[in-house]
Amino acid sequence: MVAVGVDYLPESPHYLVTFVAPIADEDRSQSSRVQSFRSTSLAEAFAIASHADAHVYSYGKLLVVVFGEEAARQGVSAVMNDLFKHTDLRVESYVAVTLGTARKLLTTIPAEGQQVGLFMKDMLDRAKMQQDSPPTTLEIFSSRMMTPGMDASTTLLTPIGSTDPRPPEERGADGGGGDRGGTGQGTTAEDIQIVGMASWQGDRLVGTTTLSQQQYFSLAQGTSHDFLVQILLKPDPRFVPETSRIIIAIERAKPSWETQIIAGVPHFSLKVDTLVSLVNYQGRVDLTKDENSEEFMHILSESLKQGITDALLTVSSFGSDPIGLGQFVRVQYPTFWNPKMWTEVLKTATFSIEVKLGIKRIGIHITRFEPKEKMP
Repeated sequence: MVAVGVDYLPESPHYLVTFVAPIADEDRSQSSRVQSFRSTSLAEAFAIASHADAHVYSYGKLLVVVFGEEAARQGVSAVMNDLFKHTDLRVESYVAVTLGTARKLLTTIPAEGQQVGLFMKDMLDRAKMQQDSPPTTLEIFSSRMMTPGMDASTTLLTPIGSTDPRPPEERGADGGGGDRGGTGQGTTAEDIQIVGMASWQGDRLVGTTTLSQQQYFSLAQGTSHDFLVQILLKPDPRFVPETSRIIIAIERAKPSWETQIIAGVPHFSLKVDTLVSLVNYQGRVDLTKDENSEEFMHILSESLKQGITDALLTVSSFGSDPIGLGQFVRVQYPTFWNPKMWTEVLKTATFSIEVKLGIKRIGIHITRFEPKEKMP
């Protein structure tokens, strides 16, 4: 199989497990075989699937494990234990969370009829290269899940509007394999997109961020490189005459953290040395002049500072620690460190942010050359 989805339902048996397997048939009508099974555990669903037909199921080719939002909030340690019982488990598989249900996500038909598992892997591979989203593998997820003072973060996905030209009654991605224990209804074919980050505490999802917050959070983590950020500046007819939204490309971001305990409360100081380039700047001032460039860099720095602060406060309010701030405290203040209390202590943490900003090629003045005899 190439993908596994896990949903939690209020009535027993609580799990709805969806398996996605490729169809090796030249004349296939669908690129994937998608089957869902109601069960008391992932192991039971795997056993039912293995005995339901002649199709051989294996985790050796697994690309992604998707948790529905409710399943993630209920806790996933039992599911992880079932996965790691299999000696052929591909631990480089991605872990992701979807808004809504995993079954809905895995029964989408991406553009060009691609396999949904491979489509998501390619999407997460690109996010990993751009470093603007946390593509987390089973190996990383399980390690962080069991480490005090360090939590996992995973990509947050959602299906979006229909791309399937077929009428609604012909849509769906069951691949002829049925829907044992599921709804029995075809699902509107849709596309898939990354919408933010899912923050974990131990084995439970405790909160989600928007994609914008996730980008600022990646600046604080130092995992950002070569991706675009849209910034909303204060109205200023000099620097942003038409729209207050400006897009910058992050060329480099290097964070430096310092930790203090002040009156029993952890305080973290962050300095971010970042280099950006302007993508859609249309200001009316000459940025080659020092007084203009310094003012504009100050405006951008304050905007980045505000965004980073908001992202850090949001994630820490969940009691989630994807950066591993608890590890800083454990090493520097061992007498203060209490792994059992860290989740609640983190919620009280304060942050001070400083952004040192450089703008690539801001001092280059482009001169237009015209033939001397040319008439205006």
